[in-house]
Amino acid sequence: GLDRAAGQANFRVRDLRLQDFEHEGVRIRGLTSTKPLAAGEPLFVLSKPMQLGGEPQAERFRGLRPGARLGFWLAEKKIELVDHPKSKMSPVEAFQARYISALPSLEEFRAGGFPLAAPEEDVQRLASLPRVGEIGQIVLNSRPYLVGELAKYNAARGDHREMSFDDALWGQTATASRAFRFPGCTSVMMAPVGDLLNDIGRQSNCVYECDAESGNVIWRVGSHPIQAGEELTNNYFQGGVRSAV
Repeated sequence: GLDRAAGQANFRVRDLRLQDFEHEGVRIRGLTSTKPLAAGEPLFVLSKPMQLGGEPQAERFRGLRPGARLGFWLAEKKIELVDHPKSKMSPVEAFQARYISALPSLEEFRAGGFPLAAPEEDVQRLASLPRVGEIGQIVLNSRPYLVGELAKYNAARGDHREMSFDDALWGQTATASRAFRFPGCTSVMMAPVGDLLNDIGRQSNCVYECDAESGNVIWRVGSHPIQAGEELTNNYFQGGVRSAV
């Protein structure tokens, strides 16, 4: 069952390593195993305590659009746990701080070519270009909504630190590029470790499943063995449903 596989997966995490791999001529950071893996073997389990975000329940998030709530929650955590860390953190907060610290910064998202994170003048130029102009226009249209959501958050933030536009933009970019959704099992969430696997579509060598009762998500080797040093990859459209947001 899933619980037994999850126990086995805990032993596999220590064998996983980050490494650069080439995708269409570009070197991209991905995940690999230092040991060969058998077909169907469990890799790691993402238990509920390790899943970041979910559906934020605090009053300050309820007035926000559902699609923006996780980004604001993540930005708030970054401000409170990374930018202005507490002297003492709970184990969960320490885990969240380590994960958030490892995420790309806004500058790194921009350097990576994420349109959502781009400065206004760059988005304006993108919107004026043929073929890709529609992408720039979508980003331009989203900016006023983000400004409005930010105003609502800051008005309801209570004792929490004021959030800047760049903070909010970082949160929305991070969740748009890395969050997962498992329909019928969990709400949208950040998936540590799981978000390190690059998506290559149907040729991916790993699969994942979510247990509706526990909410735990487990990644496994697909139908073919994986050699040591081979990249571990996801298919974000697994089963015809887009799991990555």
